[in-house]
Amino acid sequence: MLSQRAGSQFTLQILWPLLQGIPAAFMELEGVSQDELQEAAAALTMLQTMALQGRNLFEAPQSQPAGPAQNPASSLHPPALEVQVQTPLRQTFSLTGEQEAEQPAKFTRTNEKGSPSKITVSASLITQVVQLLLRHADALNSIEQSTTWILFQGTAPPLTVVDAQATIAEEWNRLKTSNPSAITEPLRVVLWQTWASEFIKRLQTLDTDPNQRNEAIRLQILTEPDCFKYVRWDPSQKRLIPQDTLAPLTAKEILDMLRETIVLCKEDGVLINYHPMRRLTQKMAGAAITFSMHLGLREARAYRFWTIMEALAGNASLQLVATTIRRDRRGRSPLAQALEAELRRLQKPCGKSDS
Repeated sequence: MLSQRAGSQFTLQILWPLLQGIPAAFMELEGVSQDELQEAAAALTMLQTMALQGRNLFEAPQSQPAGPAQNPASSLHPPALEVQVQTPLRQTFSLTGEQEAEQPAKFTRTNEKGSPSKITVSASLITQVVQLLLRHADALNSIEQSTTWILFQGTAPPLTVVDAQATIAEEWNRLKTSNPSAITEPLRVVLWQTWASEFIKRLQTLDTDPNQRNEAIRLQILTEPDCFKYVRWDPSQKRLIPQDTLAPLTAKEILDMLRETIVLCKEDGVLINYHPMRRLTQKMAGAAITFSMHLGLREARAYRFWTIMEALAGNASLQLVATTIRRDRRGRSPLAQALEAELRRLQKPCGKSDS
């Protein structure tokens, strides 16, 4: 039987030749291509630039006296106590050839007895392992067509909701350390409720603040009377254009759907995961932060949540929270594509190059 150290070396020796040739960017953008990020960033940058020209759409009043920071969530937000433990990042490591040489075998046997200190891996075994990984990736991608949504959330004020979610996440993690028994909801639930509650508050503000309502009309987010059209990004014009073939949503319809998700997300088997693709901090760099949402299967409430996300995707009202939503797209992720390309390179006969 192989020791634990030998087993780790065995795994590394199979996959390390492939992983060395894969850029680190593929690891960070799992499931989201560079083109998709650039398209979302362009749309959000355009929106935020237009909003900043007015400087009054959801901008905090300047005359408020200084005081202790308030929770950015609205009254519909869960208490800051309601949050959950994030899975810690897995520690990754690799051994160079020199490091392996410096580590002596745990047991040394003479007279050619016992297992050799190093394991040789054939090219055919590497091929089979990678092919199996790609088949699993394709199978998971098929399932994700019915479970996964991608949200691109802008980072620039005054429209961003990323800072509010970062504040809630920071408070949740602080509470987890100081008083874990006070946590009653997982972090995914608290983050989603923060986003949805801020969305509700901004929709309601359009009815009470004429200046912000006029600004929303100027940005072509809102059309009279209280309707939000569907829009799509036009790469040639580099702007969002309305889709007049789709019936718009009213403010009341959107408010009802958002309130429903705030309740549904707490139910078992509905919101399986909702998280950013990188750690949340205040004033994050970059035009947009990618969030991934996974919903359950074989559950009527999860299907209802799915239909709400489907109704919101592409609607102009999402511009109030600097967000674009799309379904997870069919196709291999950048990481899987890089593995496939590296495998083909290793299988190529010596002396031949790509034409």
